[in-house]
Amino acid sequence: MKADGSRRHNLAWHCFAGLVMALQVALILRHDYFVDEWQALQLAVQTPDIAALFANLRYEGHPPLWHLLLRALAAVVGPHAALPVASLLLALSTQWLILFRSPFPLWLRLALALSEPILFEYGTVSRSYTLGVMLFFWALASWDGRRLAWLPLSLLPMTEFLFGVMAACLLLVRFGPRSSWKTIWWPGAAVFAVCSLFAAWTIIPAPDMVPVYYATTSPAQGVLLWMLVLSVVTVPLQWKDGLQWDMVPALASSMVLWAGFLAVAYSQTRDRVLDRLAMAGFLLVTLGFFAFLYPLTIRHMMLAGVLLVGLHWQQARDGIVARWPFRLWVLTGTACGMVAIYAGLALPFDTAPRVAAFIRNRGLQDKTWVSVPAQHGQGVSALTGVLFENAAQGCTSDFIRWNFAKGSDVPRPLASWVTQTARRTGSFHLLSYIRLEAAADVRELAVIDPGYDGKRYYIYRIGAANAPERAPRARCVSDIRPMPLPTR
Repeated sequence: MKADGSRRHNLAWHCFAGLVMALQVALILRHDYFVDEWQALQLAVQTPDIAALFANLRYEGHPPLWHLLLRALAAVVGPHAALPVASLLLALSTQWLILFRSPFPLWLRLALALSEPILFEYGTVSRSYTLGVMLFFWALASWDGRRLAWLPLSLLPMTEFLFGVMAACLLLVRFGPRSSWKTIWWPGAAVFAVCSLFAAWTIIPAPDMVPVYYATTSPAQGVLLWMLVLSVVTVPLQWKDGLQWDMVPALASSMVLWAGFLAVAYSQTRDRVLDRLAMAGFLLVTLGFFAFLYPLTIRHMMLAGVLLVGLHWQQARDGIVARWPFRLWVLTGTACGMVAIYAGLALPFDTAPRVAAFIRNRGLQDKTWVSVPAQHGQGVSALTGVLFENAAQGCTSDFIRWNFAKGSDVPRPLASWVTQTARRTGSFHLLSYIRLEAAADVRELAVIDPGYDGKRYYIYRIGAANAPERAPRARCVSDIRPMPLPTR
């Protein structure tokens, strides 16, 4: 009887885990990609060779591992299948590691697997963070085989800078005590050091590279923004007048909720000095970005929560249970995960495919197009082959090379710029998030409402009805391959 009960319990658990996996697959297949996802794919696919890819990445600030993975997948499954295949491989691996390899109680495994950061932010959205989170949990699951763990640890810095910091935090906790030094596998440690240095070399900026993020105006403002974004780590609900991804709720509670995560981390690292140092060190690194460089995004800050889960992963191996603040925090993330499931299945993430369909249906692919801002048309370009002119540079592009100041590609006032440009050089079509008033030279063709990412598209024809068409400009980046169009 006991064996029968155990088999039924095991079968029920596998059914629950299978449902989580199926839900993850559904979210990935339903997902519409946004500009940052397209940027990585376009760089990986359109750059002619690896040397040129490394040169282009000096305008990105990202190490190369994600782009190399996309390039390899594109060669095997095709460019437009690379992003979903990458997400499926990595997100399902992450879910498997949490559901079947973590040392947590079954309810906690399920709650983590369904939490908003794991299920959506690092599972559905196809970015390098999806790769980094999988490598992070792989490293945790491999600690028993001490040599194998060095492989994911060494790859973490090759994914993103913050994952390198997280790897250092794991090493501090694992090998901080002097008594643990004799267990270090020094060849693995050497590989980790080499990969870290190589990753740092790959993100040395090009001389004309301009940061995509706006610089913090003062340390005080940076600290305030840090608290606001950290509040979403406590309650991972993204909102602005309704569900909107990558937005901090404009609530007075956001100025208080940031302390909630600090309290959870403080509670769960009680009597674990190295755990507390690792958590504090990671948070101080992010605070330094906000105060002295530029604000990080929600997806960056949510990695603090992933690190806390990783610290408890090692605690659970030592028999330490999750304290009630940690349990409440995880369940809050699960509740927000239910909201993300609704958003991911019921709403389009980005509505660039609808813009692409409009352009194809109207036969506008061969027209001259301007995008304001420059990256607003990036997904449309990948789906249609349309090259969009950058108003700041007077050249056309599909992916963006960040050698111009963000905001300089949004002429102000835009209405005056487009009408004067059309009168001087000929008519063109405009794609923008800015609403223009109807005028003799401005005809609104369509408004495409936003999806979960909040990105609205306005489509205009600029210029007199009988005006000749503006001649297309040269490419901003030469010697690149065209992006193959998706099969429909």
